[in-house]
Amino acid sequence: MDKGQKAKLVAELRQMIVGKSGVFVTEYQGMTVEQTYALRREFDKVGTGYRVVKNTLARIAFEGTGYDILNKDLKGTSAVAFCDDPVAPAKVLVKAIKDYPHLKLRGGYLAGKRIEASEIDALSKLPGKDELRAKFLSLLNTPATMFVNVLAAGPRGLLNVLKARETQLTGDVAG
Repeated sequence: MDKGQKAKLVAELRQMIVGKSGVFVTEYQGMTVEQTYALRREFDKVGTGYRVVKNTLARIAFEGTGYDILNKDLKGTSAVAFCDDPVAPAKVLVKAIKDYPHLKLRGGYLAGKRIEASEIDALSKLPGKDELRAKFLSLLNTPATMFVNVLAAGPRGLLNVLKARETQLTGDVAG
C-alpha cells in the first residue's frame, strides 16, 4: 500500500469517526469470517459503523481529534465501532461478547472521555435514544390524557346515574 492509499484510508476513517459521541475499540482475533460478517450486520441494524483498522493508520486518524485517548487500546487486531447513539453499539457489543468468545472489548470514547470495558457493560443497560424519546413523549402526553378524562368524568357519571335509574324503573315495572 503506497502513501496515497494510506492517506486516503486515514482521511476516510477520520471522516467516519469525527463527531460521533460513541467510539469503541475491539479485538477480533480468532473470530471467523462468518462471525465477523454477522457482527457487522448486527451493527448495521442499529445504525452503527464497524470497521477493521490498521493500528498505525487509526492512530494517525485519531491525532488531534480527541479520540487519541483510544490510542493505547490499538494493539493486535483491532476494529472500531462508532455511532451517534453510544447505547446502541454498547448493547450489540455486550451481546456479541457473549455470543463470540474471541471478541474482546478494549475500551471506548464517550462524550470526550475514555471509558473502560466494564463501563461499556453498564452503558449497555441504559435505554437508547428512541426509548428515551418514547418515554419523554409519553410524559408530555399524560397531562393531556388526564385532563380529557377529568372533563369526560362529569357526563360519564351522569350517564351512569341515568342508566341505573332506567334499570331501576324497568325492573320495578316488570316485577
